[in-house]
Amino acid sequence: VTETLQFGGGTWTLVASPAQGNLHWTSHQSNANVLLGAGLLLSWLLAAISFLLVRQQQQALSALADMQSANRHLADKETLIRTIYDSSSVGIFLMDASGHLTHVNRRMSELFLCPQEQLVGSEYVGLIHPAERGVARERMLKLLAQHLPSVDVERRYVRQDGVEFWGHLSGRPLLDSQGHVQGLVGVLADISDRKKSEAAAELARIVFEASPEGIMVTDAANRIVSVNPSFVRITGYRPEEVIGRNPRMLASGRQSPDFYDTMWQQLSDTSHWEGELWNRRHDGHLYPEWLSITRVPAKDGVTENYIAIFQDITARRQAEERIRYLAHHDYLTGLANRAYFVDLMAQSLALARRYERRLGVLFIDLDRFKPINDQYGHDAGDAVLKEAARRFVETVRESDKVCRQGGDEFLILVPEVGSHDSLEELAKKLLRELAQPIDWNGTALTLSCSIGIATYPECGSSVDDLIQAADTAMYQGKADPEQRIAVARPIAP
Repeated sequence: VTETLQFGGGTWTLVASPAQGNLHWTSHQSNANVLLGAGLLLSWLLAAISFLLVRQQQQALSALADMQSANRHLADKETLIRTIYDSSSVGIFLMDASGHLTHVNRRMSELFLCPQEQLVGSEYVGLIHPAERGVARERMLKLLAQHLPSVDVERRYVRQDGVEFWGHLSGRPLLDSQGHVQGLVGVLADISDRKKSEAAAELARIVFEASPEGIMVTDAANRIVSVNPSFVRITGYRPEEVIGRNPRMLASGRQSPDFYDTMWQQLSDTSHWEGELWNRRHDGHLYPEWLSITRVPAKDGVTENYIAIFQDITARRQAEERIRYLAHHDYLTGLANRAYFVDLMAQSLALARRYERRLGVLFIDLDRFKPINDQYGHDAGDAVLKEAARRFVETVRESDKVCRQGGDEFLILVPEVGSHDSLEELAKKLLRELAQPIDWNGTALTLSCSIGIATYPECGSSVDDLIQAADTAMYQGKADPEQRIAVARPIAP
């Protein structure tokens, strides 16, 4: 290859023979000019080569520095990932295609109370509760076969000490650059506390729904936010009719403002109040209830809710009334019994003594009752006693009190008496009413009675004295079949 150059005042020819590996210049000028031009050219070539070598060295150093920086960055990232991996609050693990753990972080070791080196190489399914291993193995195989893209499940696990705990697992296949499954990666969180909270909340919900007592929850402003089915059953109000409203909508009006002031003051002081009050149902009927209210404070102590639990005590009140009634009345006739009659008579006697007025007592004994009872049986006897009692009550005044003392004996209290004649007229009227036949299963039963009359203050000043005087007079009347009425003799002054 030949190249001609004009340089240094002369003409130069560059001859290159690649085949022989030769390179030389041929000058067409004088030797001096040739030497001068050659020197300059050589200097230029050396400078160019030096420049190129320096530049290549700088590029190499720069590339080396970039590589070192990239390595440091990669190492920092690896350290960061390892720190996150080991300090994570959830367990992280890798498993191979055979289901054995290949990597686990520190949290996995803590979850299962087992060293990391012991977990690595163990079978993942062996960490699961025995009752759930079959399902877990099936899902794992589906993930490895890419029949499932991922799993997100809650299941029970077993620690090395045998204690169970609930875990939330998120897992997916681990793929290589060609998309082939190399294993699985999983993230496991301990959710035992959450499960306990959920179980407690579910239990509370069941209690709330199934409680036979009415439950009402209000907010701090005393607006109803929730009621249970028993609230609906007792009050007749549906939830949508009361939510957002004030419980005063149930008030009966029987309690005074002072009652509620005291209730709220106690709630403020002690966070609890309970007592009996009357409320109104949806249909307007009033009913008694036993109410318990609890104030629920927030963490800062400010009231967050009020919980009211109540029960309809109508049946209890009716039972109590029934007990009180039976304690004071005869079970067969419904008349006052002797104990109640004595109390009423003592009160009437005190009033008669205070206001200086007369009081009368009639002692009645049924005649021919025993033969009826013996001949027709106790059912007939009971029917006669109830009918006699009914007729006595209908004959006397509303202010008078009829009592069945026992057996076939009755007492009548007349708290205000004008004269003896009025008492005798009452006794005759009672005889006439009782003489009317009593129909019992188509059979006409007839009977009569004997009546003794005693008055205060003529015949005594105490309940026992007056009853005894009337009893004695009754026997005198029984001895006179024509009259059957006798008045007790006044006691000596």
